Amino acid sequence: MKKELTQSLPGTPRQPTEVDLENESDSTAGAKVEAESSRLLHEVMVHQVELEMQNEELRETRATLELHAGHFTELYDF
Repeated sequence: MKKELTQSLPGTPRQPTEVDLENESDSTAGAKVEAESSRLLHEVMVHQVELEMQNEELRETRATLELHAGHFTELYDF
């Protein structure tokens, strides 16, 4: 009896039953999978752009450091 009361209270979480899952249509499940795939693809693409920007910044920093290293080498040799 207590179990019935908790399931009927609004706002209480419940686990989907097998009947609920069987009633869910294939098109709804497919739409969910497609939406999740699109979201993940977008996240990967955003992460790729961020990494490319970081890589470019690292390349510029390396070029600057190599330039300064050359100046300090000349100064040391002098």
